Formats: sequence, structure tokens, C-alpha cells
Amino acid sequence: MNELITLTLPHSFVGQILDLLYEEQAAWSYERSYLFGGPVDIDRLIKEDATDNEAYKAYMYYQEIIDALRRQFSC
Repeated sequence: MNELITLTLPHSFVGQILDLLYEEQAAWSYERSYLFGGPVDIDRLIKEDATDNEAYKAYMYYQEIIDALRRQFSC
């Protein structure tokens, strides 16, 4: 496991970090949907040239980060 770092941040900063993580996770979810032939939304960008498995791993990685933050932060 990686070395742990302790941060002290204002409540609103952590909320903003979580919002951005949710957005990034949603982008990877959209990428995966797109790879499976889902509908194309012209207002959304494709993250990168990724495989379904890579998109799923990225989605789950963001979920791990979100879960770790939420365990320490009550929204």
C-alpha cells in the first residue's frame, strides 16, 4: 500500500474535491458506455483511446478514492 498522507483542509475544499472526482468517474463511465455502443452525447468528450477493461479500472480507481475521502468526511 502507498504511504499515507494526512491533510487538513476546509470542509468546502473536500466537497469540491469530491465533486471533481465524481465528474471524472462519470466521464469514465460514459467512456465505457460508449465502448459498448451506447448513445453518443455530442456535449461529452471521450476520455481517451481506452479499452472497456481500462475504462472500468479507471472508474473503480476513482471509486476507491471517493470511498476513502467519504470515510473521513461526512457530507
